[in-house]
Amino acid sequence: MRTSNRSEMVVGVDGSPASSRALRWAAREAGLRGAELTVAYVFDSNRHEVDLRRETYSAVVGAIARTVVDGAVAIARTEAPGLRIRSLPLFGAAAATLVNAAERGAMTVVGNRGRGGFRSLLLGSVSEQVATHAAGPVVVVRGRPGVDGPIVVGVDGSASDEGVLGEAMAEADLRQAPVEAIFAHPKLDPTVVPKGPPYVQDDVDRRELFAAAAERWRQRFPAVKLELEVVEGDAAEALIDASATAQLVVVGSRGHGGFAGLRLGSIARHLLHHAHCPVMVVRPTELDP
Repeated sequence: MRTSNRSEMVVGVDGSPASSRALRWAAREAGLRGAELTVAYVFDSNRHEVDLRRETYSAVVGAIARTVVDGAVAIARTEAPGLRIRSLPLFGAAAATLVNAAERGAMTVVGNRGRGGFRSLLLGSVSEQVATHAAGPVVVVRGRPGVDGPIVVGVDGSASDEGVLGEAMAEADLRQAPVEAIFAHPKLDPTVVPKGPPYVQDDVDRRELFAAAAERWRQRFPAVKLELEVVEGDAAEALIDASATAQLVVVGSRGHGGFAGLRLGSIARHLLHHAHCPVMVVRPTELDP
């Protein structure tokens, strides 16, 4: 059993309020786990209008990038004194460049919206691309970062539960917080879908798969309290409701059953728009035991 690379974190900044919230969250998290924090700013010429002659363009762009990064590093040092920080001013397409910056499966942190190099940091643009393509987990900081509460994780009894639970349990262990696993299945209309085999058996089988994965992670993190809540109804709404009292929601990038089609554009997309706390999206590369 393994979790993602926890010794490195990358945060994308652009000087916007949402970016500053993400930066402060990332600095606290890096300090909590003793990780090195890379503060990255991407100057994307497609999102900036700089009307300069070729010989002065590079100097001006470099100065803009360095100013943003230096300001962000100062904020991070205030938030977490003694933190190891690497500044990284970059040039290129915002999402692709940030994905490339997060090497070796490091966690990537972004705000839920931005400006400049991250001006379109909304679902459907930079944040969606980063969450889809980054090698490691991606945290989109929104809602009320920095509050106490459980780690909420969406599970569905599929093979992906192994990795999603692992990330949630590891995060809870760092924070000395409990884990609340939410298993959602749709409401059934008995006049349309019979409440008998094979549906019932499939539901039982998926709960058994979850129970097996949960037991393995309980052995790895014996101090973490893990509880399962089974809800009937919409999976995204159940997770959003739970996020109101959570400090972090962890979801896989796709799922099965109650989380069928758990890709950006469905449940994960809905959470990134509406959750009341930061959301961690775990890609399939983290889902292998």
